[in-house]
Amino acid sequence: MERPVALVTGAGQGLGAAIAHGLARRRFYVVANDINPAAAERPAEALRAAGGAGEPFHADVANRVAVGAMVEEIVARLGRLDLVVHHAEVHPHRSLLESLLEMGEYEWDRTVAVILKGAFHLLQAAAPRMIERGGGGFVFIVPADVWAGVGLTTADIFASQGERDDDAPRNGSTPPTRRPKPASSPWPAPSRGR
Repeated sequence: MERPVALVTGAGQGLGAAIAHGLARRRFYVVANDINPAAAERPAEALRAAGGAGEPFHADVANRVAVGAMVEEIVARLGRLDLVVHHAEVHPHRSLLESLLEMGEYEWDRTVAVILKGAFHLLQAAAPRMIERGGGGFVFIVPADVWAGVGLTTADIFASQGERDDDAPRNGSTPPTRRPKPASSPWPAPSRGR
């Protein structure tokens, strides 16, 4: 695969789908992940129809084995994984306050498993493969209402990669910006001991 490969979790709707489309416009091959197979297929079909390249992948990011298998299959078939954007969430249609007031303990555990453990599983599965290839990147997105008043847009994500995204969907909180790309690898140097 000549194109860089990006895995976007929670890509079935909203910001996750917008991120998948934005990455496809930047010539990434996008693996659109969602727990719902039909939801994972929608952005993959849409980005292919728009001239991009990608595919769906149904997996539950809260499941360590499923995440490991997903990453291994991506690397085995495509030969690389350059970027992971973790945007999966449990109740994208409810505010945090609504969720906290109405959810039971099972829903709370599920929310923590998807958002936090999902990030942990993705990092542990994908980082070794990226390090083998010389680097890669991670973007972990916490649902915006968790950080009251702080919104994250696709413009922020692409700006962190040193690009502008003037046509990205926005939530009104952050204008497009340009930040320099880091000069060195984001991976720490191996420890040499004391």
